[in-house]
Amino acid sequence: MSIPESIKSKRPTQFGAVEIRCIGGHYYTYLVSSKWDAAKGRPQKVTGKSIGKITEADGFIPNANGLRLMQEMRLTPDIAPVVKNYGAYETLRQLSPNLGAKLKEYFPDIFREIRTISLLRLVDSVTSAKMIQPVFLDSYMSDICSDIAVSEGSVRRFIARLGTMQDTLDAFMRSQVMPGTTLLFDGTSIFSRSADSLAAKGYNPEHSQNPQARILYVFEKDSHRPVFYRVVQGSIVDKAAFMDTVNAAGCSDCIIVADKGFYSKKNVSALISAGMRFILITRLSAKDTDGVMKPEGVFH
Repeated sequence: MSIPESIKSKRPTQFGAVEIRCIGGHYYTYLVSSKWDAAKGRPQKVTGKSIGKITEADGFIPNANGLRLMQEMRLTPDIAPVVKNYGAYETLRQLSPNLGAKLKEYFPDIFREIRTISLLRLVDSVTSAKMIQPVFLDSYMSDICSDIAVSEGSVRRFIARLGTMQDTLDAFMRSQVMPGTTLLFDGTSIFSRSADSLAAKGYNPEHSQNPQARILYVFEKDSHRPVFYRVVQGSIVDKAAFMDTVNAAGCSDCIIVADKGFYSKKNVSALISAGMRFILITRLSAKDTDGVMKPEGVFH
């Protein structure tokens, strides 16, 4: 995509050679240099870090890297103030003060990437790896984690790596399940047209025939926190994957509450054999005098 002249005209000159790139409809400025390629017998361009973005209204707006370079060069140009998304990110960080330390315990080399990319996806509903970088640069997370790689390729490689660490992911989630608590189980469908091996036709409340994967969530009743999840093939019903999820979550001395989608005589027998306390909804009974369907269940 060609860069408009109105954007090119606002290219910063104080940093030397720079390049403007369009990412997600926004224009970002990168340092560029060159090095001699002996094999090709000619110079080769080297793209450095982003130093800010350019808008038609405000011109060049430096990011943390750009401001740091300006300070080093003792430059004080007349520039627009830098405005970044802050409140939602800081609120979530304050609501989970121990999460960073817990992530570091299980993922010592990538815990900052996990926290940062998760926050970006949660706050801004980012689903595409391509959009992580522009959202990152617009957030104050780029100030406190300016050295992490957030290009599309880097994010894709990071997610692929994380997907190979299922045992560590399970161990981290099990550490969040507190003994003696009440756990709520729920299942949901994620529809997909990709060639993922988990995508298959199966039951869902919407009666959609599109391929799906099923996610089984475990929530802590009092804190409302999600503490464990498991992804299963879309053709597997919740009740078939229920006990595997209970065991994988390391439920111990807990009260398990689940709806009718998880009920089966086999599951009830397994829960009783394991000494678990539980409430399983079996079906909806006839309407009461108020015309409301009442659930019936198994309690132990």
